[in-house]
Amino acid sequence: MSDKQKGLIEVVQTLLPNAPHRFCVRHLYNNFKGNFKGLTLKYILWKAARASTVPAFENPMQEMHDLDKNAYNWLCERPPVNWSRSHFSTYPRKWDLSGISCTHAIATLNYLDHDIYDYVHDCYKIPTYLKTYSHLLNPINGRDIWPQTNNPSLLPPDVEKKLGRPKKARRREPDEPSDPTKLGRKGIKMACKLCGKEGHNKRTCKNKNAVATSGGDDQAYALATANAPAKVVISVLNVTNESFGKKSMIMPTKLAVTIVHL
Repeated sequence: MSDKQKGLIEVVQTLLPNAPHRFCVRHLYNNFKGNFKGLTLKYILWKAARASTVPAFENPMQEMHDLDKNAYNWLCERPPVNWSRSHFSTYPRKWDLSGISCTHAIATLNYLDHDIYDYVHDCYKIPTYLKTYSHLLNPINGRDIWPQTNNPSLLPPDVEKKLGRPKKARRREPDEPSDPTKLGRKGIKMACKLCGKEGHNKRTCKNKNAVATSGGDDQAYALATANAPAKVVISVLNVTNESFGKKSMIMPTKLAVTIVHL
């Protein structure tokens, strides 16, 4: 797998002609979005890359063709065998690398009435093991009894420490968020909590007085009248308290506060 560099493509084809060469879809999309922008095209490309079957790959490709033919033609120039899971080889690669048959091959060999041990690599068989350890392995002396010489001691190579804090994370793209797990505000229109209009926030809202006189929650009302000159009128609502058994007893149970803006 590579990031589709031209030098790597030629080297892999020359030195490893039988090795499957796949491209990193993230780097493929970085080249794609330079000419074709938009979240819709991005989702279609990744949907085609994650498709596990050829029909599942053809459906998003048809969507891209209907949406943007130039983007479709650009992607068709890149063979899907290099970037889409639907076109990856499905032969028993693990068997080829490890020399041990996979479960599918064992089931097929049993169905054909073949001995599965005939299809295991020779390195796992007992005769190869005995042949490997047939020679005597003499132990070597410890470091304390090594012969002394007048040759200069071997020193490790000089390592030049770079300035600044060492980098631990990879270099991100300019439009890539620093934390992909959190939703950023880029591309989201912010609205004022007081008047509900876009383009400003509650701190710079020019309609604070209008929102305050029309009602609303206590916090919005307090923010709207915090810096405005006003005259406060306090009135007492006298309510008869029936619980004392005397209707003539007046108890101040509620205060009405009226703010009159000057």
